[in-house]
Amino acid sequence: MPEQFAEVVFPVPLKQTFTYRIPEALDGLVSPGMRCFVSFGFRQTVGIVTGLLRKAPEGLKKLKGIDSLLDSQPLITPDLLKLGEWIANYYYCSLGEALFVMVPALTRKNPKSVLELTEEGLSRVEKVETLLGECGPLRGVNWKSLKKGGVALTPRTQALAEALKAAGLGVIKVASGKSAAGPSAKVPLGAKTAPPPLHSQQQKALSAIEAALDQKTFRAFLLQGV
Repeated sequence: MPEQFAEVVFPVPLKQTFTYRIPEALDGLVSPGMRCFVSFGFRQTVGIVTGLLRKAPEGLKKLKGIDSLLDSQPLITPDLLKLGEWIANYYYCSLGEALFVMVPALTRKNPKSVLELTEEGLSRVEKVETLLGECGPLRGVNWKSLKKGGVALTPRTQALAEALKAAGLGVIKVASGKSAAGPSAKVPLGAKTAPPPLHSQQQKALSAIEAALDQKTFRAFLLQGV
């Protein structure tokens, strides 16, 4: 099956997307608007998928792969993606900054993650121990702890994690062991819930906003209170 790639953004002031390889385990599961857990620079962090590609952009080699998918369904819907693009253009910010302010604060935080050995890693003890030696002494991190799984991914184990990943001997997973988590996994996309009742002042404000939307004109509204 041909490789697929994802365009990912982060809450940083860089007006560009970053391309990641979609691993075989996630084939067919990744959609725009989902959060993913990836290696960005020298750290693991949460990004939001904004698009899918059938081939990598020219000139890019050895692309990093997505480590974990944090949603079973898109947290950012297509209309919110379009709104994020409008916000980014209008306010001269990055798309990542615009999208991340749309999601609840808890979903922006980096999940606890662990380093585990792959099947190949479990069968190549000597190679794993060689990489352990090259990364220097790490208290509590050895062949036995890696074999058990659950070695916490921290700044001190990051170099080891990258070395094991590059050799195909290790993977990074969300500590819970679940590939999909968060609010979007609990509420199906498109599910409708009864809106809360509005008091007279809230209804007046909503009516004014709806009237502007019907006219398809740009207007600013100042809302105060709940």
